[in-house]
This record gives sequence, structure tokens and C-alpha cells, in this order.
Amino acid sequence: MEHTTKLTNTSHILKEAIGDHPEYKSPPCPAEKACHDPNVKHNEHELLDRYQSELQGRHEPDYVLACLHFIELIAPLLLAQPQYQRFVVPFLTPEDTGTYRLQWRDASGAGRLNTVYHVQFSSARGPPFGMLCWDETVSLGGVKTMAKRQAVVNSFTKAMLGASCTVVDIDFASLNPVDREAFANAFCSSFLTRVPQWHLMFPGPSVTRTEMGLLAAHARRIAPQSAINMLLQGADRTPHSALAEQAFGGVGAAMAIIEIAARHDIPVDGKRVLIFGGPELAMSAAMSLAERGARPVSVPVAAGYLMNVEGFTRDDLVETATLEDITASPYLHLTRAGVLDLPADIVLLLGPDSVSTPQLRALLDANTVIVAEVAPVLHVEHRRVMRDRGVLHLPPQLCTLGHIATISMTVEQDQEVVALPAEAIQARIGAVLTEAVDSVEEVMAEYALRESDYDGGSAIWAFAKTATAMFQQGE
Repeated sequence: MEHTTKLTNTSHILKEAIGDHPEYKSPPCPAEKACHDPNVKHNEHELLDRYQSELQGRHEPDYVLACLHFIELIAPLLLAQPQYQRFVVPFLTPEDTGTYRLQWRDASGAGRLNTVYHVQFSSARGPPFGMLCWDETVSLGGVKTMAKRQAVVNSFTKAMLGASCTVVDIDFASLNPVDREAFANAFCSSFLTRVPQWHLMFPGPSVTRTEMGLLAAHARRIAPQSAINMLLQGADRTPHSALAEQAFGGVGAAMAIIEIAARHDIPVDGKRVLIFGGPELAMSAAMSLAERGARPVSVPVAAGYLMNVEGFTRDDLVETATLEDITASPYLHLTRAGVLDLPADIVLLLGPDSVSTPQLRALLDANTVIVAEVAPVLHVEHRRVMRDRGVLHLPPQLCTLGHIATISMTVEQDQEVVALPAEAIQARIGAVLTEAVDSVEEVMAEYALRESDYDGGSAIWAFAKTATAMFQQGE
């Protein structure tokens, strides 16, 4: 699951991927003359207008806007290779959209009602694989957008995987232990038993590995055949496993920053790094960056934020991590107030907390050169601001590859009961990232994208792969 397939020529991917199999002919390409006919080769604005009219009325307004942004990113491919255009609307249309009502009683005996939003995409590539999140302000359009982003990420894996996203409108962290058990029981009995047995989930930015383990335990108790739904819970059970000791998703995000920074001749040594978001991946990411000489100025922890304007060294972080009581640290701030005011050269956004446009502009005014997005918390306007400022934006589909590779290795260890050492884990994550970035940069060069447009290159690569799979399935 953790390896990528290198793209060699996206212009002919539908022909090359299918090969000489007569039953899998590539989508018919218009004649060379027709490809250059102004009536066939629409310009970007005409493409957007056409697809907007097709998508409106079918989907929520916020999802339509996300779709139009994606179409804008893949427009160079659609204009150069019109045979791909018929796959756009099917690619952006969910194959399964559902809402599930959860009724349960809390410790006081009061009735509680929550809703599970579940969206699936790209079954042509395989079984759905996606994240579980908690979000009290969730909307169906937002879940569709998250599921589609997961489809893009999953396209970078060699394994044939579809995509999904499952969100519950609850603040799980605020529940007491008894209520957590009651909710977990309702979630498993009312939702997990009703989705396909081959559905695979992993914890999203708002879900901790402990919470995922609690749900997995209830799934096995209520319906053992449903346990595969929770196969990818965060806790690794292999004895002496390095995966159980670190959140290698954070290591993967740090390695993505280091990989792309090196390709653009940006040394990370001495660079101040602002890490913003949930604490699950933060410390491992900070440690990895500090090992390369970077200086994290903020690190989210369970009790708040560690902040140091001068930046933490690796020794500082190790000392802090070994404290029995993190509140004893002189660098601890109980709220995130002031975090985004810290000067930083590199910004790592872990999610689920979002960043406002004024906050982002302030960061960029402070000479930020790289913004790495692990969870999808930035909007279209944010990306345009970064593009105008010449800032390198590392999209989630690259920053989360380490996380996906880690999940794959966790499953491998559970099946073989063989513990992988930390060095082997990092080597495999590094190989995944190198192949993926190579493929994206080839796309960027082929379609004359800006050398910093990893968003566009990633979108074209993912769409082309999925369109090939859709055609092979007869769509």
C-alpha cells in the first residue's frame, strides 16, 4: 500500500496503463485536427462554466466550489487531452452518500442524537479507505470535499484503493468516560454494522489513536465480522514495534518538507518552524525537523502549546518529552493565542484547526517560504495568496503519504507479527515520498506548470490514474 507507481507520460497514460489488452481499449482520442479545433479545445473559463452548469443542482454549493477549484487545477490536462473530459463529472460525483442517525443515552439517562455523514468515491480503484473525524459543525458538502481529497491521496499508492470520509457531529473529547463508552456502542451497532465489511478507516486529525482503539474494541464485541471496518485503528499491537512508539505520520510530514525543500535549494538548517494544530503528530514532526537543524518555535501538546521564539533544539524537545508533568515546562502556554504571531520560515499545519486569510497573510509577510498542509485546512483563496507570494505549498496528498505508508506497515506487522525498526520505517517512507514527488514534478514539467505548483501536479496525476481505472471498469 505504501509504494507509488511512477508516472512516465501522462499524455498517454490511458493507453500505456491498459497496454495491449483488446478488452481495455483507451478512451477514444479525437483526431489530431479535432484536438486543436477551437470548438473542441475549450479554454479554461469555458471548461469551468460548462462543468459548473453540470454540477450545480446535484451538489451542495460549497462542494461545487471545491469541484471547480479541482477542475481549474487539472485544466491543463483537459485542454491538452480532451478524451479525459468525459470522466470529470463521474470522478467528482460520490458513489455513495449516506447519513446515519445515532440514538444513545448518556450517563444521566438523557437521550442524545448524533448524525454520521459517510461519503465514498472511486470504487473503480478498490475498496473505500478513508478517515474518521469528529466535527460538530460538519456539513455534507464538507464531507464530500474531504472524501474527494482522500481519493486524490489514495491515488498515489500502488494499492488499488477507493476513498471515503466518515464524520460524526460530536465533540468526543468533551464526553466523560461513561458517555464515551455509550457513544462507541451506538456508533458500532448503528453505523459500522450497516456499511460494507471491506470498508477501512483510520483516525483523522480530530480522532486520537486511543479513541479509535475504543471503537475497535466495541466493534469486535458487537459484531466480530465488522472488526475489519476498524482494522486500521491507530494503536499498533505488534510487540516491540517502533510504530507503537512514534506517530510516524508526523515524521512523514517532516520528511516531505525536507524532500521538497532540498529540491528547491532551501536548507532547513536554522529555519524556524511553526507547527500548528492537534498534538497527535506534532512532537514526532518537531523531532524530525530538529534533527536536520531546523528550530521549531511552536509545538502543540495535549495541555496547550510549547512556544519559544528562539526555536527548540532536539535536546530541548527530548527533555520536554520526558517530563512527567508537561505543565511544568516553562515554555508551555495553555492556549493557542499568539502562536500564529510567531515569526517562522516554515509552517506545518496538522489540523483540525484552520487558519484565517489575515493570519496567513501575516505569516507570509514574515518571510515564510514553505507552508505544508497535512490536514486540508486551507481554502482556495489561501492557495492563491501563497501562489502570488511565491511560497512553496505542500498539499495534503504529499504530506500525508507518510501516514498512509505507516498504516500499511501497521497492517503488515499485525499480519506477520514482525516488528519493523525505526530506520526501516523511515527508509520506506522516504522511498514513497521520492517516487511521488518525482512523478508530480514530471507532470508539472510536461504541462508547463509553475515549479512550485505541487497542487496542480498532484491533482493531474491523481485524476489521470483514476480516470484510467474508471475506463477499465467500463465507465
